[in-house]
Order: sequence, then structure tokens, then C-alpha cells
Amino acid sequence: MNKSKQLIIRAIITMILSVTLASSVIYFLSNVEETGADSYIDYSMSYSTIVTTNYQEDDSRFTNPERGWYRSYFTDDIWGLDKLESQGISVIQLKADLGDFTESTISDAKLKEIFKAFEAAERFGLMVIFRAAYDFAGEVAPEPKDLSVITGHIVQLGKVWAEYEEILLTVQAGFLGSWGEWHSSYYGGIPSYDARKMIITTLLKVVPDDKSIQVRRPVFIRDMIGDDDFSSADIRRIGYHNDALLSTENDLGTYTDPTYSREDELEWVNDNLSSITFAGETVMQSNNTIPAKAINELDKLNASTLNIDHHPEVINEWRSSEYEGSSTFKYLSDNLGYRFVLVEAKAVSVIMQGENMDIVLKLRNDGLGQLLPGRFPELILKNGKTEYVTVADEDPSLWRKESGIIELRFSITVPADAKPGKWSLNLSIPSQYDELRNDPSYYVRFANENVWDDETGHNLLKDLIIVKEADPS
Repeated sequence: MNKSKQLIIRAIITMILSVTLASSVIYFLSNVEETGADSYIDYSMSYSTIVTTNYQEDDSRFTNPERGWYRSYFTDDIWGLDKLESQGISVIQLKADLGDFTESTISDAKLKEIFKAFEAAERFGLMVIFRAAYDFAGEVAPEPKDLSVITGHIVQLGKVWAEYEEILLTVQAGFLGSWGEWHSSYYGGIPSYDARKMIITTLLKVVPDDKSIQVRRPVFIRDMIGDDDFSSADIRRIGYHNDALLSTENDLGTYTDPTYSREDELEWVNDNLSSITFAGETVMQSNNTIPAKAINELDKLNASTLNIDHHPEVINEWRSSEYEGSSTFKYLSDNLGYRFVLVEAKAVSVIMQGENMDIVLKLRNDGLGQLLPGRFPELILKNGKTEYVTVADEDPSLWRKESGIIELRFSITVPADAKPGKWSLNLSIPSQYDELRNDPSYYVRFANENVWDDETGHNLLKDLIIVKEADPS
């Protein structure tokens, strides 16, 4: 074979090898699209190769803390809590009827009853909306005629709230009027500002500092603005609940401020109360409960949780109607509060001991509301029972629904003594309370297939990362 032919053959071989190598590199660098947290790994790939993991949304029913449907119980009639998770319920309302104590302190037996109700809630992984009142049947002016009796009761209940702060979602101001809803009160058809102020002031002192207090109407919050006795931090703790949700033009007196239309009220709530729990229950069918109209309003309210039992006609309407391809009830089951959906993650899949791993994560919040402040994400490298945890400087309460696709950047260091071999990368958002660290019920679950571990509360980001021994040189 002459020299010119040899050169031609070498050139052809070189071209073939170059195309093959280029194809391999393009494959490794392309977005690997697999179900769940699976992605293709080649053990021979270089340390600098970035692999993209794509995720599929999970359409099944599951619970998450702080959000979803709630069921209401009296503290002396707790039953069926063990069935709630299977029904998609993670929040309960505990109602304490103090009608027997209008002229005395709350008895030790009643306090023990309330303590036991909270204990049962925590045992079954539930969070609690709490309300105390002196009537739950519509009696007019049922409360004590001496406000100091009421404030004394609040102080007594403070011991319960402090003991179970970790599962206390919010305290409804209660205490005044029929059902504790601040109407038909001894202190006025709408309780006087002085009476309301005394209740709120005492609650602010007694309810744990990081917990919200819900009043019955938005105007009650606006009345506090400009009162020098309330700081801006105090006012930020006050939310509202609507127990006549979507009923009439003013929701049976919920929206009575003559300077605000219904739409004005909704916009004010959206602008000022978006980072605080909203709870509500319906009382009748109306034009406002029509699915599209209802969901539009619940979106403006940043609705976190609704009563699953009231009103039955409304709940049945939502079960039998359709919204965005599913029943309205299912849509609300999925989207009340926050709903975090992983979109993709980018990171190397081969790394040496002692090196930093950069992770780019994309997600969205499809919910009607937000996660409450206080939690921090954790990135976990896991090999068998060995875990290395990095707490991220990231606030998931800022992963807001209006943000669209949210891009997050994390960096973790693989320990120098990490065992060479196969590891997984996980993301968890635990409760900020140590008492709940061992209960996955209080961890945030992402709405994706094949990521959730119900024993640890971890969400799997990458199922295979190869850690190699560091180069001695």
C-alpha cells in the first residue's frame, strides 16, 4: 500500500473516531429524560460531565403538612384520626367549648382534655387549627361578662399551645360571640374595638411568637393598623378565616367595610396576607361556588385549608364538577396551599472524595398558596445508613406560585472520607421543630413519581452518584 493511500485510510479512521466520540459527549451532555429520578450513568464518563434528571408529576393523592382539607373536632370527641391520612387530610380543627367556665377558670379536667386532643393529633401526624369559644350553637352573648375571665382563659390555654407549638398551625381568635366568630357578642353585635383589642393583645403575648392568629374579618386587621400599641410585627401575625366562604355578596357579613368592595377585600388579602395561613368553610351553594369562580377567589385568598365537611352541598358540587381535566374536588385536594413539583436537576454523576458538587434544580409551585416560613431544605448524600447532610441557605416559603419555573443553585461538599461507591442525592424539607424530626408526616413531599421515601421524608433527586477515591497526587 502506497503512502498516499495510508494517509487517506488514517484520515477516514480519525474521522470515524471523532464522530463517535462527539456523539458520546453529546449524549452525556444532553438532557437525559427518564421517569422519576432515574438517569443514565456511564461509569467511564468524566468528572466534569453534567447529567440532567427529569421528573414526572405525581397525580396520586397524598398529604403534606400545613395544607389541604381539614376536619373539625371538639376536644371531648376525638375519633377516627388514624383514618385521616388515607382520606388525604393532614390538618384538623380542635374546638374547645368553654361554656361551663364563664364565671371561673378552666378546670384541670378540661385542660387535660385539650392536652390529650393535641397529643392525639401529633401521634397521627396532624397539624391543628385551634379555636375556643363559649358557644358553638348560635347562642347570643354567650361569653363571660368580665373580659378578665376571658384573658385568664387565654393564659391558661397558652400552656397547651407552648407544649404543642410544633403542631400548632394557627389560633383562631374565638372567645367572643356566637361560635367565637366575633358577632352576636355581649360586647356588641360586632364586638367593640376595645374588647377585640384586649383579646388580640393577650393572644399576641401568649401564642408562640412564630404562630399566626386568625380573626373573622379582614377589616378587624385594618382596624389595628395605626394603633401604636400594635407593632408591624404584631400585625404581620394576624390573618383571617372565613366561615361563610363563597356564600353571599358579602359572605354573610365577612366583608362589611363600606369603603371596600368584595373585589377590593380580595385584593387587599392577596396583597397583605399571602404569607399567612387562610382557613375557610362553606355554608351554602351560590353563584360564588361555581368551580371557576370559586378557584379564582381561593387563589386570591392564597387558600391553605378548607373544611371537608361544610357545606355538604358545596363539597358534592365540587366532587361532581370538572376543572382543568379533573374533578374540582381533586383539583382543590391537590392545590390547596403549596404544591411543589420538581422539573429537572443538573449535576455531575461521578465525583471524587473532597470535591464540591454543584446542583441546579428547577421546580414550580402549582398551589394556591405558599409554605409557611421557618423551614430550610436539606441536601442528603446517602449510602446505606450513612448520610451526609447539607442545610441549604434557601427559604422555601419564597417558592411562590407566581414565580413560574424556579431555578435554585446548591453546592455541597463530598466528605474526604466518603466511602467510594454508589450514593444517592436526596432533598428534604423537615419541620423546624426537633420534636418532629423523626416523623416523615411533617416533611414536605414533592408531587413527583418515584421520589418520595415515606420512611425518611426524603425526596430522591438522583438515584446514582459515583464517588471515587481521591487522586493521591
